[in-house]
Formats: sequence, structure tokens, C-alpha cells
Amino acid sequence: MTDDLRRAIAELHLPARQLFRFTVYCRRKSPLWTSSGAGLDESYRLPDLPSVDHSPSGLDVRAAWSDEGLAFAFELRRGRATATSPVRSGSSDGPSVQLYIDTRDVRNVHRAGRFCHRFDFRMRRVASGRLAPTVSWVPVPNAKAMPHAVPADALEAVAKPLDDGWSLEAFVSRTALTGYEPQEFSRIGLQYVVYDPDLGTRVFSSGEPLPYASDPSLWAAVDLVF
Repeated sequence: MTDDLRRAIAELHLPARQLFRFTVYCRRKSPLWTSSGAGLDESYRLPDLPSVDHSPSGLDVRAAWSDEGLAFAFELRRGRATATSPVRSGSSDGPSVQLYIDTRDVRNVHRAGRFCHRFDFRMRRVASGRLAPTVSWVPVPNAKAMPHAVPADALEAVAKPLDDGWSLEAFVSRTALTGYEPQEFSRIGLQYVVYDPDLGTRVFSSGEPLPYASDPSLWAAVDLVF
């Protein structure tokens, strides 16, 4: 991307990623999840799309799939990143990751349907210095239909502090994903929103000022490959 094009995009106040339709690849892994996490090596790394607009992002994100569900690994290193706006100055909020998943990657609608999901992973520091994750399902804003109820044991997470950041591994069981049939529908829509108290927000696909949290057509396409 040329400097002139970057300046033109900045004047429109649109993310540079909006110029592209991203399709990325997610590899299969079995077993997908254990009590210690997913254990995803570098071959499962997703492209660093946030760096298109915010260089560098400091993020390392990996993903894998199986018939059991989807697994993700997030690692943020503050020493490798540039702060973005907005940062909630003085907030007691800890780091968080929100995952948006469309099990059918429907591209021709702008409101979430029953195949669209939003999962919230939050981390808080406990007395021992560890990071304690909490996980929950929350509705996609302005959705026209909701997925089925999520069983209590369908979401898992493992988090830990790093010298200059943190890591989070997350598992979303197929029982939490309405319409998840990877052998028949091998392309899904994916958006993630990572918040760090010191660095602000990172968004996988198109970010502010676009309605990335409510419009599934703005999410990246992910091909589930072997």
C-alpha cells in the first residue's frame, strides 16, 4: 500500500482493511483441546490483519478446528506493540477477547442471524498473580435471530500473565455453535476484538468506525482446511 493511498484512507476515517475482502485458512487439529489448552504451534498462526492499520499490533493469534469445535490462542506482547485509541485511562478493566463466529459465513446480510455467535473471554488478576479467565455467551448487537442456548460446559479458557503481556487459549465446543457442520460447511465468518488496558483495542477484520460488532458481512472469511 502506497503512502498516498494510506493518507487518502486516513482522510476518510476508514480502516485500510475495508479495501480488502480477507479469506484466511484454519488448519485441523486432533485432539483439539486438553486441560492445559490447545497447544497450537506456528503452523496455526492467523495473519496479523490489525497491523494493516496499526503497525505493529503486538498480537500473535492462532486457530484450529476439528469436529469437536474451534480453538484459539491469543498472545499479546506490549513491548512489540503501539498503543491505539481508545484506551480507557484509569479503568480497572483487565484484558479481554471477544470472538464473533458465523458458522455459515453469510455475506449478503448486515444483521446477525441464528448462525452468528459472540463469546466473551475476560481476564482478571488474582492474589497469586495468576490471570483468572471468565467465559460467557452474549448476544450480537441488533441480531434478528439468536442461536440455540449454550451449555455451561461448552466454553473453556486458560490464561496466564507474561513478562510484558498475557496469553489466552480458548475453546468453543460444537455444542455452543448453532449450524457448525465443518465437513459440509467448511467456511465460517470470524471476527475478534482484543482489548488491553495499556494498548487499547485490536480488531481482526474491519474496525472503527464501521459496525464490526453487529454486521457479519464485515467479518473475515475462514476456510477450514485439513
